[in-house]
Amino acid sequence: MAACDEDQKEFYQCKNFKNNGYLRGLYFLFILYLVLSGKQLAYGFPILKRPSSVLQYYNDLGIVLVNVYMTIPFLVEIRCLLDFIFSKTSLDIF
Repeated sequence: MAACDEDQKEFYQCKNFKNNGYLRGLYFLFILYLVLSGKQLAYGFPILKRPSSVLQYYNDLGIVLVNVYMTIPFLVEIRCLLDFIFSKTSLDIF
């Protein structure tokens, strides 16, 4: 069983699970997170994503545009970076 060393308790705190309420609280939150994540996987994720502006057309012109879009090197990666930069959750420069 892990016990606190009284000489080093001043510098390293007590990491004993039975004596430290913060560790028990953190453990409880971690278990709750795992249970809720498992339930979400069991029942499925909600699909909230809108289709891509490039890939939303299902006609002949749309297929040609998608092929051109996919063949230009790094265009998909640049679009992903631009989506990330200009999203509502991105941070300002200042």
